[in-house]
Amino acid sequence: MKYSLLLLSLLAIFSCVGTDYTEEALILNQASVKLSPEIFNITIGQDFQISAEVKNIKGEVITTEVDWTSTQPTVATVNESGLVTAVAEGTTFIIAQYEDELNGLQIDSSQITVIQDNNNQGPIIGGIAITSEIATLIPGGTALFKAIVRSTTGIVLNETVVWKSSDPAVASIDNNGKATAHAAGETKITAEIDGIVSNEFPLAVKENLGYSGSFVGKTGHRVSGSVVVSADSKTLTLQEDFSTQSGPGLQIYLSKSADSGSGGIDLGAIKSNSGTQTYTIPDGVKVSDYKFVLVYCKPFSVVFGAAELK
Repeated sequence: MKYSLLLLSLLAIFSCVGTDYTEEALILNQASVKLSPEIFNITIGQDFQISAEVKNIKGEVITTEVDWTSTQPTVATVNESGLVTAVAEGTTFIIAQYEDELNGLQIDSSQITVIQDNNNQGPIIGGIAITSEIATLIPGGTALFKAIVRSTTGIVLNETVVWKSSDPAVASIDNNGKATAHAAGETKITAEIDGIVSNEFPLAVKENLGYSGSFVGKTGHRVSGSVVVSADSKTLTLQEDFSTQSGPGLQIYLSKSADSGSGGIDLGAIKSNSGTQTYTIPDGVKVSDYKFVLVYCKPFSVVFGAAELK
């Protein structure tokens, strides 16, 4: 009987690297509105669809239903579904609003510039949107930026952008969109092509990010790389060198123990088995109470890897 129970326990642990397992995550209802694209050009008489998402604190979409307005309807109008129609040359801001009892009023905007047609000489670049998983670095750290260039009709164009940093002494950025931090401070990253400039992405470089650590594998599993907790204890970022083997129901945990997730804080399902990824730390969590970050197989309570925060 004892041997049977031992066998069943071992099977439970090793099955943790098998078939994927999904669970409903805890949804935190703090909401924010995000529009895409943030900056765009369209030609007179043209229609263009702006998308809106209302997300909770974990980045999950709550709804896409918002109230739309244009600050300059004589330049461009917007209907109840976010479809913009260009009327005359000029610039306007398209505003999206979301309101509920929990969050109050949440607002985001897109800047729309209406221009003349180019007599069908080819696609007109409408706008550039840049993103990065990382908004805070320590000196020597790197962040990869991506740029999406779209035509005025919304088609993604294969165009090369010029990357710029407003303060290269703080962080520089190369032709491939890789930013490297040099000294404490703040800079703004942008991408440009033919005089059209993207949204500004604030990048902070801090000497002290609060806590950091390096992963080691546990229970025979392969996990490596580093993790950083921001100085304000609001985000936890797995760095570019992070890697873990696959497994079902893998979560990122803050824990008081390197060997157990019991009593820990579940920051959500792992987003990728490798590379940079950021997780939001819930308000009120005192990071100093949790000395370890875990890659945790929640269905079977198995720790794949742990990093001690120092």
